[in-house]
Amino acid sequence: MSFNQLAERFSEASMETFDTSFVRHNVNTEAGQQALKLYETAVGLMKQRSADNAGDPLGWNYQAGIHGTFEPDRQSLATWAATNGYVESADEVLLGNTALMNCTHFATMWGEDDGNSSPAVISRQDDSGINFLSWHRLYLQSFEEVARTVLQAAGIQGADTWALPYWEYTKQGEDIIPELFRNPSSPLHEASRSVLINEGISLSEILVDERSSVIELIQEGLNNVHRQTSFKSFNSLLNSNPHGVMHNVLGGYYDSFPGNPAL
Repeated sequence: MSFNQLAERFSEASMETFDTSFVRHNVNTEAGQQALKLYETAVGLMKQRSADNAGDPLGWNYQAGIHGTFEPDRQSLATWAATNGYVESADEVLLGNTALMNCTHFATMWGEDDGNSSPAVISRQDDSGINFLSWHRLYLQSFEEVARTVLQAAGIQGADTWALPYWEYTKQGEDIIPELFRNPSSPLHEASRSVLINEGISLSEILVDERSSVIELIQEGLNNVHRQTSFKSFNSLLNSNPHGVMHNVLGGYYDSFPGNPAL
């Protein structure tokens, strides 16, 4: 079964669990908009948890820290984590006993193995490209469950069957980030995000060079991905584009390109 056939088969279910109780809707649908509003509520509650207790594992900062932090090395991470209550002692981080900075993208950060790395850390060093898809899908599922738990704890209606909506940014006409993410008063707004993205400029309008827009680059990447016949090459190319490209555009990498709209 091809990936496209698999995606179609489970289009109305979680691909991690095949559970039809939780459906991830396109954010541009009515159901997707309802899910997005609940997500906005969840993020607000999670950010408040972090404000009340930086080390709250259900808090926004802790959950974000699993994917990555801004700490440049293991010792800095250990000091930061212990100071902010993420761990009881810095040794937990130094011994690899932490979920923080766990993403496969940071495997090289733990490259200087002093004999204290955990098996999970060592496995991530083997090939972060191969592990990209499996790690991120599990992280997404875990994050979704945390957000749902926070909604349930607050007694929010609809929490029991809530699932993350998705933004289908690969299609022209749907490639503007949803409005709630652009609203400065919303918990979903992020000031450090690309100025162009936050202003509602579409991926079709943002150029990556003199000839190509972001949407064109992404579609080229998807075409390359779908031609692959091995998981390793599929996974590696997907990691690079569209995943890496979207990291760049959302982070503002292309904001200053001369051909892009001046804001």
